[in-house]
Amino acid sequence: MLHPGHSAPLAVLLTATLLVPCAAQERAEPPAKPPSPPVAIVDARVAGHEGPVTVLVAGGKVRAIAPRGQARAPRGVVVIEAGGGRLVPGRIDAFASVGSPHPLGRALDGFDPFDQRAIQGALASGVTAVALNPRRSTGSCGLATVIKLRPGATLGELVVVEESALCSSIGLGAGGPVARAEHAVALRKSLEEAAAYRDAWLDYEEALEEYVAELAKQPEGEGEAAKGGEGKPKQGKAKRGRRPPGKEGEEKASGEAEKKGEDEAKKGPKKPARPPVDRAKALWQRVLDRELPLRAEAHRVEDIANLLKLQDEFGFRLILEGATSAHRLAEALAAREVPVILGPLLPGVVGDASFPPDHRPGNAAVLRAAGVTVAIGSDSWEATPTLPFNAALAASAGAGAGLTPDQVDEALTSAPARILGVAERMGRVAVGFDADLVVLAPAGLGAERPSVVLVDGQVVYRREP
Repeated sequence: MLHPGHSAPLAVLLTATLLVPCAAQERAEPPAKPPSPPVAIVDARVAGHEGPVTVLVAGGKVRAIAPRGQARAPRGVVVIEAGGGRLVPGRIDAFASVGSPHPLGRALDGFDPFDQRAIQGALASGVTAVALNPRRSTGSCGLATVIKLRPGATLGELVVVEESALCSSIGLGAGGPVARAEHAVALRKSLEEAAAYRDAWLDYEEALEEYVAELAKQPEGEGEAAKGGEGKPKQGKAKRGRRPPGKEGEEKASGEAEKKGEDEAKKGPKKPARPPVDRAKALWQRVLDRELPLRAEAHRVEDIANLLKLQDEFGFRLILEGATSAHRLAEALAAREVPVILGPLLPGVVGDASFPPDHRPGNAAVLRAAGVTVAIGSDSWEATPTLPFNAALAASAGAGAGLTPDQVDEALTSAPARILGVAERMGRVAVGFDADLVVLAPAGLGAERPSVVLVDGQVVYRREP
């Protein structure tokens, strides 16, 4: 990265940064498609940099950021004029439901990569990545997936994180307190069954190790590997006649006991029984092992409190979704480092029997002020184009009660990247990060709208003049 006082031709930077992709291509299979040409975004304003800058993109990554007066795009580079507009990371819809819920299903299976109209609608709003969740349902709803939106790419090429979380919910629907309590009991039961399932397999693996160790101690030709004639009398040994009771009977019993012990020793150790495989319990075990976070949608205070109690007891990682009343438990969420992904804020969207009536635009600001990581989602893949509108509502609570413009940007970019576990490559305009970028242009009344959108360094959307 270049700073004021340092100068280098952009052509030199381009040559240097393209060496890495070329070396990687020598070791890999030939690409199915020709690589996209390098791109230079000029006269752009980027957070953390003074004045307009030029951003060089090549090989799907941001390769250099240089002050405008110290950079000149070389030949062969596609130039995008930002015109002094802001250049921001691609927005991430961290809460986009799709498909049907199934305990063993994946949201990815409900996504149509060839629905170009829906993808272009999302890109027109500056959304370049989406966290797909299965449709809401009580209990386990299936696995969430993080994808990028790149027209013409196959489903496999879009995936960023195939299995990012196990999804669930608690307290949804029009049921009263008893029904919501039953949801919490069912969730606890799933966690308890997963713990018992894990213990059964740990016991089996431990017993199996002991069994293998005992087998290794057996003399050659003995043990279970040499049990081909088990249960048949050995040839050449005459059977003993019946002995009378008394001392001879005691000797007989003693001899039989010794013989039984010898036979048991010859038989060797008993192989432990393998527990049955249960895929649903295995998924919940991954939550208990903290391999997968639990993404749980909850809105009422009592339902969120029940989730926090379960987290305290079982120690899993929790991501709270929807969270209409989360502002009432902001301190508790911050203390447990539970991130929150807020859904739509319009009363017409959340004002039905499934949600409490205390939704408020200032929810995001209250949570953030308490130290909670806050992202904003659309709640539905079909509604992903409304993501910027949801964010605008979070900033509309009035001075001091809503998010600032910078905080809105964070809730749409770096915050969801952290929550989704992709912060090392997405959510920032920085050297080495994925070139998922949005050029914003003024849209009147202080608003902005995307004019050019890039995903992995490719221009995937350009607003017509």
